[in-house]
Amino acid sequence: SLKHLAFAMGEIICKEGDEGTSIYVIISGAVKIFIEGVAGEKIEIARLKEGDFFGEAGFFTDGKRHAAVMAMDDTKLLEMRKEDVENISREHPHVKEVLAGFYKNRVLDKLLAVSPLFGILADEDRKSMLSSFNLKNYDEGSVVIREGEEGDALYIIKKGKAMVTTGESGEKELKLAELKEGDFFGEVSLLTGKKRTATVTASSPLEVMELSKSSLRKCIEKYPQVEDTLKGYMKAVSYTHLTL
Repeated sequence: SLKHLAFAMGEIICKEGDEGTSIYVIISGAVKIFIEGVAGEKIEIARLKEGDFFGEAGFFTDGKRHAAVMAMDDTKLLEMRKEDVENISREHPHVKEVLAGFYKNRVLDKLLAVSPLFGILADEDRKSMLSSFNLKNYDEGSVVIREGEEGDALYIIKKGKAMVTTGESGEKELKLAELKEGDFFGEVSLLTGKKRTATVTASSPLEVMELSKSSLRKCIEKYPQVEDTLKGYMKAVSYTHLTL
């Protein structure tokens, strides 16, 4: 039931945004996976070789390709359609569990790759950070961090939106910024020891990646460039989500 496909070196196998739920296994050759950044730049996410697979994002989500894939060499693939995977998984549930695990890690790695904080790290260094994050979900209207509290974690938005506001002790609430996927907040109090200077509230169902204070410290010790980036943001931006 599997379909054999061949691509020449440099050929685009799929584009970001294309329709597709098939999963591809690399028989021979190699591919490069990349996405388009905010400024239109191409950001490399991974390089895969013989035995690796890709395409599971569309299978588990909206049926669209979430990254582009290019053949780095003459490459041969096996295509597994969604119905093929479903049929196999009925007899072997572990197959779907493995795919789901890869999907989760690749989504998180993609988020770190486009993050201004962790996108500066080498591919392997970035991947080693994944286990340090915890995934958290908040309902619309839930407070993620509150002004005046002690800071104990940094957050990166995986999905959804959040509103940054300030104003306590009876003062009129002031909206500072709206945050979206890829934005981070909560880091300044971790670096300075100050209490939170604003409140962040989920303005839609919200998924975030949480990095604890101790994990951030370990990250900074291992990758000093992360702290340099943080300090650069702190100097350049005031009264926004980057000064929480």
